This record gives sequence, C-alpha cells and structure tokens, in this order.
Amino acid sequence: LTGGYAFGGERAIHHFQMGEGLLGQAAVEKKSLALQDVSADHIRVSSSIVDGTPRHIYVSPFVFEGAVLGVVELGKFGAFSELEREFIDASMEAIGIGLNSARARSRIQQLLEETQQQSEELQQQQEELEQTNEELEGQAQHLMEQQEELQVANEELEEQAQLIAEKNDGLEAAKESIEFKARQLEISSKYKSEFLANMS
Repeated sequence: LTGGYAFGGERAIHHFQMGEGLLGQAAVEKKSLALQDVSADHIRVSSSIVDGTPRHIYVSPFVFEGAVLGVVELGKFGAFSELEREFIDASMEAIGIGLNSARARSRIQQLLEETQQQSEELQQQQEELEQTNEELEGQAQHLMEQQEELQVANEELEEQAQLIAEKNDGLEAAKESIEFKARQLEISSKYKSEFLANMS
C-alpha cells in the first residue's frame, strides 16, 4: 500500500504477492475484478457526517508495456455503474504512463546525481594527478640537477686522478734517478776505497 484516500486503514493489508487475494489476482490476470455486497466488518469510510462501510469494491490493475505497475482498489456504498467501470478501466492506461514517467524521471535524476558525483570524483582525481605530476616534475628537475652536480664532480675527480697519475710518474722518475745516483755513488765509493787501499 503506497497511498489511499478517505478510508480507515487500521485493518488494511499493506503487502500482497502476485496472485494473493483480490489485488494479487487482478495483477496476475491484468484485468479488473469487482465485489458486491461486501460485509460490514471491513474497511470503514468516515467523516463528520458519514460513517459507513463500502459495500462494493472494484479492483483495476494499471499496466505499462505489458508490465503490471500497481493496482487501484476503489470502494463505494452503491454499485459501480457500467460507465464508471469503463471510466476507471480507461484511466488505468494514463495512470500507468504517469507512474512510468515518474519512475523514469526519478531514475534520470538518480543517474544525473550519480554522474555529477562521478564528475566531481574525476575532477578531484584529476587535481590529485596534476599535483602528483607537479611533484614528479619537481623530483625530475632535482634529479637532473643532482646528475649535473655528479657529472661536474666526476670531471673534477678525473682531473685530480690525472694530476695524481702525473705526480706518480714524476715520483717514479725521481725515484729511478735517486736509485741511479745511489748506484753511481756506491760504485764511486768502492773505487775510492780500492784506490786508497792501493795507495797505502
């Protein structure tokens, strides 16, 4: 039960399965059903001047494109005339179209809200990606600067290594010169000693 007009619903059943009761049967068969001379212990209609029980019930399903969307149940103190029944049955098509349109609008609104939410999420993700790209660009620039610094340091180290190699070559040449002079001095001392020995 989603709505009612001018009835006391204290004893009303709020849920029906397909085929259950008069409403469920009308939904399954997709055609109107009528009850006459209903007993007085059912739903009452009351106002300041009226308090009574509808003795005649007319149940009519409304359908859209072959699918039952709902059932209208009407109660009346007197019998439903043929003209009233035709009017009710003819109105069901408009009710089905109207309810389907309302559901479609609701679904469109829901999809629009979901799309807007997804758009906001995508915008937020795009902003996060832009921020991440900026951070990565900054890191790349920093790495390039470090690479340039390392290249300069490597060049300086290569120059220092070359200077050290040149100094090592000089030291090696000086060592060889000192060793040569030491051998010459040793030979000279030997000859001198031999000469002094011979002279004595």
